[in-house]
Amino acid sequence: MASTPSTSDLRKSIETTARAFLSAFEEGGARNDASIINRDVTADCTRHLIPASVPQAFVLPTDFSFDTTSFREAYAKDIKVLSFKNNIMSNL
Repeated sequence: MASTPSTSDLRKSIETTARAFLSAFEEGGARNDASIINRDVTADCTRHLIPASVPQAFVLPTDFSFDTTSFREAYAKDIKVLSFKNNIMSNL
């Protein structure tokens, strides 16, 4: 039987994952490399716009999502005109 991770181990794992995922935005821009954006997700990952009012504001279907390829392509365009800096996380 597999052991159950402790609460502190689980918390540390969640924090590590969240930091890696969010730092990809900053690192991808700094290196001008859009492929970095998908380094911490599986190939079948989909990204959804939240809150629900965002797809409505852009006249998108309510179930709109990006697959990894379309998200990377959109991010590649974004890093040409904006940058992500100073990713500060606290109270995780």
